[in-house]
Amino acid sequence: MNRKTATMSAVLVTAVFVYSPPLIAQNPAPLVEITIPLQVGLNPAHRPPVATYEWQTLSGSADPAEVRWIIVPLVEHNNDWYEAEQYVRDNADAPEWSPWQPYSPPGTGTSWTSEPALDYGLYVFAVQGRDGAGNVDAEFTLDRNLRRVVVGRRTTGPLLKVTGAFIDDIYTSVTSTPVTEVELEGGTPVSFCWEATGEDYGLPVTGYRYGWDVTDPGDDDAWPMPFGHAAINNISPSSITAFFVNSSALWAM
Repeated sequence: MNRKTATMSAVLVTAVFVYSPPLIAQNPAPLVEITIPLQVGLNPAHRPPVATYEWQTLSGSADPAEVRWIIVPLVEHNNDWYEAEQYVRDNADAPEWSPWQPYSPPGTGTSWTSEPALDYGLYVFAVQGRDGAGNVDAEFTLDRNLRRVVVGRRTTGPLLKVTGAFIDDIYTSVTSTPVTEVELEGGTPVSFCWEATGEDYGLPVTGYRYGWDVTDPGDDDAWPMPFGHAAINNISPSSITAFFVNSSALWAM
């Protein structure tokens, strides 16, 4: 590899720092943040037509007395994310807003399920809170209480990674992953580890299950282990003839 040495002249830079108080100090209204779906940068999170959207009080903020939410089809705003988001910010009386609902975590006022089912398409979803004195959180940002959403049918699951001493690393997010065959002497100890993420489409992985010699991966009863919630698992069957990796075993809803 060729190496080049560059000589740079020193430049004196003077910066002026302006103190900006924390968001909570600037805003006396109670602040909430969306937890489901996750933020996917500027990209939309994927949701099925019937799905649950969840939120919680922002750390450091007081609980709101009430909350409400809104979901706006992008098609009604020239298919422009920024136009739809600004519509949410500028229209506190928009007809798409839900009525104010009591907020009492963990069970009351912390989620909304899209029933009846939403049409396939692009949406902007937002949630806001207000306290008993009527102070309303009027700021909407993608990293807190506003999400871009695409509603449709997913054909992939979480990105699953499986590692083991006798196999190459396996990566998959589909249900049609080819079977990996492992031939070992009887009694040879083997182990497998795995992890997965659904962050690329805005959902956490909610469970894992595993099995060996699974004859029908589509049959829940064929799996010897039910779904578990550990982030990383490690199994050590005494012997193994075929190991099947299937991302449908890790579907996050």
